[in-house]
Order: sequence, then structure tokens, then C-alpha cells
Amino acid sequence: RLRRNPQRREDKCQIGERVGTTARQRLNEEVVNVQTVKYEDVYVKGYETVPGLSAGLGEYFPFYNEERQHQSLGYQTPAEVWNAVTADNSTNVVWSLSLVNNRGPPTAAPTPEASDLLQLYWSPDNGKTIVTKEVTVAGVLNGVFFGGIVGTSQFLQQSFGIVAGQFGFVKVTPGTDPTAVSNTLKRDFARVGMQTIAIAPLISDFIQIGQSFLGIFEAFLALGLVVGIAGLGIISIRSVVERRKEIGVLRALGFRKGMILAAFLLENSYVALLGIIIGIILGIDLGYAIATSPGSGVSFVIPWVSLLEIIGFSYGLAVLTTVSSSRRAARIPPAEALRYTE
Repeated sequence: RLRRNPQRREDKCQIGERVGTTARQRLNEEVVNVQTVKYEDVYVKGYETVPGLSAGLGEYFPFYNEERQHQSLGYQTPAEVWNAVTADNSTNVVWSLSLVNNRGPPTAAPTPEASDLLQLYWSPDNGKTIVTKEVTVAGVLNGVFFGGIVGTSQFLQQSFGIVAGQFGFVKVTPGTDPTAVSNTLKRDFARVGMQTIAIAPLISDFIQIGQSFLGIFEAFLALGLVVGIAGLGIISIRSVVERRKEIGVLRALGFRKGMILAAFLLENSYVALLGIIIGIILGIDLGYAIATSPGSGVSFVIPWVSLLEIIGFSYGLAVLTTVSSSRRAARIPPAEALRYTE
């Protein structure tokens, strides 16, 4: 729950197992936002060689961590924030978001900001005794898969009498199932409360879910295309029936069957191509708007080969649905067409 007043913000948090996780190694790594690196260094300097890129990033990372001020850190540098967290008798913590994004903290749920106050609650005996501690959020970290409060073991020991846990990464050998290794470690170290996460399968599941949504979206688009082409065929059939007299007059004036067939095919082709062009223009405009939106992380590229394939397939299918009605119109005898009444 979140309790706030006009003077300051206080967030109530239950201390979980992740509160005791010491992330010194995690935060000491040069974790830099990919978007920041691209727009502040790579795109600006335009590296042409890999050694040049390596040397440039080697200069940029210390600047990012030790000199560049960050809005999410209360306009402090990451080094200043980390020093404030690890100082002796410090009550500063880092709030870690377990989200894969590059657009900052979420807005759907209460999320603390730098300099906010958190009221931590912990009960060592299931509610009989409540231990509280007020801490200051020194910064907000995009922890990807690891969410919670990042602090020092000294802070946890002094404030709550809790011994901090340990955090680390395990790399499996090639050909080894990471899920099986994760389950084995969890089983063998269950007595010490080890929790394991197989990152590769988790990322694979995220990708698979995203691909499934894209597949459903593409299926609906394909269904709309089929319905549109079928509608064009129905309109072509109705056009032949409603213009039988006009067709008879044209035949009586000397129009041959091929000319009637060409006229109907030309009309239907115009309608089909006009719809295809409008759809492509709107699709390119939407893609450009998404690619150029702030924090999108994607570049705008027009897949000309795929567009040409879609145009050819759609136009060919549209022509096939109208060929039958066009040939039927071309074969109508002039006398029969002139005698036709609705």
C-alpha cells in the first residue's frame, strides 16, 4: 500500500527475501541504458572500426558512471548513489524494477522516486512483533528480472537482525539444459532457501509469447485481406448483373468480347490497386510514427521486397476473383442483354 501526505512520500513495503540481496557486484558493473549509449555516443561519433568503438565506449562508460548526472537518481551520478548506499551506517537503498523496458519506471503502480522515503516493515514471528525502519531511495535501477530493494548486508543486520543472502550468476556448459540445472540447484540447496531462475528459458518464453501475439495479429490482417478481396469479387458480380443492358448496347455498337473483358478487368484492377496503395501508405506512415517515437529503440526500414510480394499476391488474388464475372460479362449475347429487364 502507498501512504502519502503533502510534505513527503512514504511507501510501505514488506521486506522479502530480495531485501537481503547484496547487489554490490551487480551495481558495480557498467550497466548503461542502450538508448543512452546510442544517442549520446555511438550515433554522435559514428565509429567506423571495432577498435575505435571499443576505445570510445571505454571512455564513455566511466563518464556515464562517474560524471553524468541522472534524473532518475535525483541528478546524481551512479557512483555518488552507490557510495551513499554503501557508506557506513547508511539508510539509503536502491529501488530495483523487475521490468524489461527502456522508458523509465511504470506508471500503472506506485513507484518511488529518488529522495523518496520508504517505511520498511518486517515481522520475525508472523505478526506478533513488528520491526520498522525508514530508508531513503537513493536511486531507481532497471533490474530487468530482479525486483526489490538493494541495500547492504550491514544495514539489514543492524536494522532487522537479518543475515543477507548471496546473489550470483551460474553459466552452464554447452549442451546442458539450464532448467534442469536450476531445478537441481534448488533441490540440493532447499535447506538454505536457494531460489534459482533460468534466464535463457525465461527470455525464450517472453519471445515466444511476443511471437504468438504477432502471429495472431498477422492472422487477423490476413483475414481482413481475404474479406476485402472477396468483397471485391462480389461487387464485380453485382456490376455485371446491374449493367447487362449497357453491355448489350456496347456489343451492339461493335465492342468485341475481348474489349468488354478488358474493360471490366481494368475497372476491377483500378479498385484493387487503389486499395492496396492506400493500405501500404497508411502502413508505412504508422511504422514511421512508431519507429520515430521517443524511446522506441527501433530503426525505420521499408521492406521493399516484402511489400512487392504482398502487392503481387493481393493484386493477383483480386484479379482471380473478378476474372469469372468479367468473362461472363464478355459472353453475354447483345440481343439477350438488350431484352433484359430488372
